[in-house]
Amino acid sequence: MNKRYKIAIDAMGGDNAPGVVVEGALAALQEKDDFEVIFVGDKDRIGECLKDKTYDKDRVKIVHTTQIIEMAESPVAALRQKKDSSMAVAFRLVRENEADGAVSAGNTGAIIAGATMILGRLEGVARPVLSATLPTLKEHNVILLDAGANVDCRPGYLQQFAIMASVYLENVEGIENPRIGLLSNGSEDEKGDSLTKEAYALIKECDINFTGNIEAREAQSGDVHAIICDGFAGNVLLKTVEGTAQTLFTMIKQFAGADPDGMKGMQLMQPVFAKLFKKMDYNEHGGAPLLGVRGGVVKAHGGSGSNSIRICVLQARQLAHTNAIEKIRVRLAENK
Repeated sequence: MNKRYKIAIDAMGGDNAPGVVVEGALAALQEKDDFEVIFVGDKDRIGECLKDKTYDKDRVKIVHTTQIIEMAESPVAALRQKKDSSMAVAFRLVRENEADGAVSAGNTGAIIAGATMILGRLEGVARPVLSATLPTLKEHNVILLDAGANVDCRPGYLQQFAIMASVYLENVEGIENPRIGLLSNGSEDEKGDSLTKEAYALIKECDINFTGNIEAREAQSGDVHAIICDGFAGNVLLKTVEGTAQTLFTMIKQFAGADPDGMKGMQLMQPVFAKLFKKMDYNEHGGAPLLGVRGGVVKAHGGSGSNSIRICVLQARQLAHTNAIEKIRVRLAENK
């Protein structure tokens, strides 16, 4: 009999919990039949969400908890004070081999701190890394590592980020020989600050498809599958992309609304805009894996809808199915 994977889901994490979390997880169950979900949180509220839903009851379990880590709470303090929180218990299930992975749309800082403290880092990992997904001009997306977990980095951290990104893309995304780029202020080899230059030399020696430096303006070109950088630069790039997209959409509406011909043109372009909005919508891209810890952890956006949760659960299932965490450990050891 094939193994049935178990994914622990922080049912109380996120702006729309537990409703959309339950709905998204049940949708994921319909796509793959080799895993089950463990909803962690208030059993009464979860049970209310499950009521009148059609699902395989043998593949759904509930672990009751009494506490929730709120979005605005101090991550470390909350984890220490709320040991029966849905997030902490979900991670403990992974640590105790009661689950093969975890998904949470909760407090980002708490997810990073909790996964690191409860699960621990993989052998040899200096810092776990959080990725983010950006759409590109091509069919595939690009992942950005680090998206904000480690503001201050050393060259060796970026080397490890590059290796982990390559293994993740190969296994979870199914991309053969993924192209890995290093964020810099120019594409030439000699460009960059001291961190970038030293990281370049280290990554170049790794057994991955490193394509060299990539500028921020090319981040969404689709020329690479992963962009490596420190958490400060990554978070700035991520928020710049998000802000630019929001500003552009708002400007289009403003200019079109001030011109009758513009409004007619906008109506004609509605199918195109619908496709564009869908491509830019984070709910279409799932979550951010936290790589480098002893377990498959996927962080969903706090405002995730059910579709985003569905994709996140399938990501966690794929991490388990491909044994990606163990493969990351092995690849890091080979590239010491």
